[in-house]
Amino acid sequence: MNKSKLFDCLEKKKKSDLLNLLSDCYDSMKTKQISEVFSCIGEESIKIPADGKTVLKNVKKFFNDSMNGVYYAPFDINSKNFMDVPEETDMWFEKLGDFMIESSNLSTQGDHINAVKSFGILFDLSTKLGNDEIVFADELGMWMLPIDKKPCISAYFKSAAAILNPDEYANAVLPVIREDSYSSFCNKAYEKAKRFANKEQKIALDQMIDHHKIKTDKNSNR
Repeated sequence: MNKSKLFDCLEKKKKSDLLNLLSDCYDSMKTKQISEVFSCIGEESIKIPADGKTVLKNVKKFFNDSMNGVYYAPFDINSKNFMDVPEETDMWFEKLGDFMIESSNLSTQGDHINAVKSFGILFDLSTKLGNDEIVFADELGMWMLPIDKKPCISAYFKSAAAILNPDEYANAVLPVIREDSYSSFCNKAYEKAKRFANKEQKIALDQMIDHHKIKTDKNSNR
């Protein structure tokens, strides 16, 4: 199709027709294509206020779908296709990133209760990535997440510190700190957890870290 003639025609279309066309284009595109084409608009969309109950409901469905293999699309790996990544895997990471951003928005809005619940489910799901049949690829890892995870960790810890008692706080942030220790503390999770915690929460966290013998950027050289 000739691009010049196509856009001459599009210029004469009504806004509603163009939006319908964009919707059809979106539905026919793969996840990576959507990200590439709509990335600049996507940055604006994440600023839209989030509804806590809706986000939590969608996160729970995403967790259940993930555990039920909805995004699991295995194939026989060989020397020619070992670098291929199923569309379902790309979609899963994209959705995980979207939900983490929406949960961060809840934290920013002061909806700490729903933010903590949503983040708890999402981080629990991310820790299951290597052990359960959630998504498929020759090499899997949170490095495939299309967003920066650090601000999301900060938002989670900030909300958790605002509403949880010391033991609850320690239990909430501990899995994220443990996971960060497996990736050479690239997210500085322990540092963030201490930054947002009050005195009692810090004490409970350090006691639990010592009890479970979890490495942190503070004690990794012991």
